Amino acid sequence: MLKNFVVSAAAAALALSPIAAQAAPARTAAPMAEEENLAGGFLLPAVIAIGLIIVLYLAIDSEEDLPISA
Repeated sequence: MLKNFVVSAAAAALALSPIAAQAAPARTAAPMAEEENLAGGFLLPAVIAIGLIIVLYLAIDSEEDLPISA
């Protein structure tokens, strides 16, 4: 009985969701007093570049690839 009720409620929610979305009021953009200052920084790209260089160096210059016996 409970299972039938849950399935019926889920079906009703799926059937009525487009109607509820259609009745929602339209959203408008908030007025902007002044423009945002989204200037690009230098520190984060520099840290990423240094980290990438270190990872590439460690991946290329690994001594694990050398043969054990000569």
